[in-house]
Amino acid sequence: SLKVLISRGWASPDFDSCGCGYKKKVNMPFPTSVLRKSLLQYYQSNAAVVQSRLNAITFPQRLKGTIVEKWATYWKHLFLDYMEVIAGLGREARDKPLKATVVGSVVGSLYYCGKTNPDRENFMETLRTYQNEMSLVHESLHNPISREHILMVERNVNSGQLRRLSLGVLSLMWLDDCSDETANYRANCSYLKPEWSSFHRRIIDIGFLGEWWNFRQKMTDYDINY
Repeated sequence: SLKVLISRGWASPDFDSCGCGYKKKVNMPFPTSVLRKSLLQYYQSNAAVVQSRLNAITFPQRLKGTIVEKWATYWKHLFLDYMEVIAGLGREARDKPLKATVVGSVVGSLYYCGKTNPDRENFMETLRTYQNEMSLVHESLHNPISREHILMVERNVNSGQLRRLSLGVLSLMWLDDCSDETANYRANCSYLKPEWSSFHRRIIDIGFLGEWWNFRQKMTDYDINY
């Protein structure tokens, strides 16, 4: 009803109850802060109810002091701690909405990047896709850059030198000196491992947001031979 909306600050007392608009021109504030406050109060009231119910749980005398009571107490306190953390985040979001928006956007973006981080199987599927596409084009029309890149990747896949390094939000495909099945001295000596200072020269592709970007760039005009 109109009285409820006015009491919650979502409508102005100057609003015409018959639905014809405002009786006079007023500047109504956007109720975003009111909504945030209401949601936080709703969560806090539910949290208080849950906490009271958890505190009301008692164990029979034969279980007191046993591992069962200690285990239940541990999980109860852990659950209450997480509820308090969530409530604290809600209070901070209410008091600092801009900061909460920025932090939420960053966290959401990192989560999305992590979920779309391509793996080795995705790289091999990309390789097979481009191999099939190039096989439908006559060799005289192959772009030499695309052809050489495909051949280079095929050689390193066959030799077992292709490696994947996952950084959480993106992946790097790089070339090792030996196959992962090699067990000679060169492959096992730590002093002969690839150095980090020259690691950037071994990277052949970067996987980000579900795409292998060097592959995509090399294969843009694979059917144009100039």
